[in-house]
Amino acid sequence: TPKKGATPKKGATPKKGATPKNATTPKGAAAAPPAPKPVAIQHQQEDERKSGSVGRGVYLMYAKAGGGLKAASLFLIATALGEGTRNLTDVWLSFWSDHPGLHFWGIGVYALCSLAAVAAVMCYVITRVFVGQWAARTLHRDCQHSLLRATMGWYDVTPQGRVVNRLAEDMR
Repeated sequence: TPKKGATPKKGATPKKGATPKNATTPKGAAAAPPAPKPVAIQHQQEDERKSGSVGRGVYLMYAKAGGGLKAASLFLIATALGEGTRNLTDVWLSFWSDHPGLHFWGIGVYALCSLAAVAAVMCYVITRVFVGQWAARTLHRDCQHSLLRATMGWYDVTPQGRVVNRLAEDMR
């Protein structure tokens, strides 16, 4: 290592970040512009900026991946029936408690409403599982298809951890 204050030998490479003593920026001259960010960092910053509500197009794409309009309609009907029968049970229980003269007849209606609610909620759960798994499988397959056909330049600028994490999220 050179001694403090010593001048470097001719042809010697200066240390990284070191500036020669006689290097000055003239008054009024602008400093050199900062070096451009690598492309991978630019892509990462773009990803971090995406926030807010999910657009309608994303929901439509998910419905299409889940089996299309028929599957999405079936899911919405099952959801409405599940919630509706559950609320019907609550309404009947409230009505029955206000009218104490409906002893045996009231418990029969409550039992039928409860059974209907259980059946409707089971339909909702089964529909949700099948439509959700179908959509996850379809989206995962499409993602794999796109990754296998991506250019090497895309792999150069995309961190591998991001690719693996997004593929792993699809199949939870």
